[in-house]
Amino acid sequence: MMPTETTARDRREIPEIAEHVRAALLAVRGRLLLLVGGEARWRRDPGCVFIPLELPGAAVRAAGSPESAPEATLAAIGSRWLGRPLRLVPADITYGPTPAHAIDRLPPHGAPAPLLLLERLAPADPERGTGVRRVAVEVYRATIDGAHMEELDPRDDCAGVLLIAWQALRQVVRGLPLADLLARDDVTLQLRPNIALPPEALVYLTAEYGERALLRVAAKYGVRALGKELDDGTGL
Repeated sequence: MMPTETTARDRREIPEIAEHVRAALLAVRGRLLLLVGGEARWRRDPGCVFIPLELPGAAVRAAGSPESAPEATLAAIGSRWLGRPLRLVPADITYGPTPAHAIDRLPPHGAPAPLLLLERLAPADPERGTGVRRVAVEVYRATIDGAHMEELDPRDDCAGVLLIAWQALRQVVRGLPLADLLARDDVTLQLRPNIALPPEALVYLTAEYGERALLRVAAKYGVRALGKELDDGTGL
């Protein structure tokens, strides 16, 4: 079951936020960087292996501590997933859902301003003894000094990183064979050493960190709303 964004009715039924996560919107050579989920997150069906793609992110721990500050969180996200700390870039405008629209410009947010602010529902996890819960999501623009693909060091439990243009990103929302995606000249894959993806791999875009909401922002306001470094001139 995919995570979904919270409706007004959901908020009444689930009154408390149980988790707070942050993620980084990072461009490398004009392409969005996504993590390729590790094998523990693959779902194997007959003739197909579903592999998630998502923004680099993490849960916020110890709220109120220096480590929970957005700048510190993004630096830690970069070190954890890419081997190099990320530097937060405050957004000029924060986007997110409002009572009137699925995606809208939100009132000014405290500094440093996130690019995207929303809540979503996470499904129940019987193995962990948790029910359906609300998750607060913040996405920040980020940079990595001097970042080139060969300088990135994907690590932890991801399988690698994918650099993808916005035109290609639309195709993976519902799932796309990895071979078809890599046939494009605006997509680059870098796997961790000794990692191989199965030939029957089908990749899809999660909603873990608001990835699909970012597509809505770009569709409504243009790709440059997410940062000029992501606008390759092709639009959506």
